[in-house]
Amino acid sequence: MPFDVILMDYHMPVMDGQTATRVIRALQTATHSPRVPIIGVTASAMPAECQGCLDAGMDEVLVKPFYVADLQKVLFRWMPFTTAS
Repeated sequence: MPFDVILMDYHMPVMDGQTATRVIRALQTATHSPRVPIIGVTASAMPAECQGCLDAGMDEVLVKPFYVADLQKVLFRWMPFTTAS
């Protein structure tokens, strides 16, 4: 099942978000799959951590806590919404 967007937590057990993103990007490249937007989610607003997310292949980073409006803006930027006819 294809995904429209991935919300990727920076800190996860077993595999961190940066590593998981690199694995997803490598798989997409190897299988010639469409690039799914990956939005990093982190509690750290440190510029180096946010840049590390982008360097790993994430498309944008949201810093927790965030408002629903912040998430909506990011989703509208990265997801292809269509209207029902």
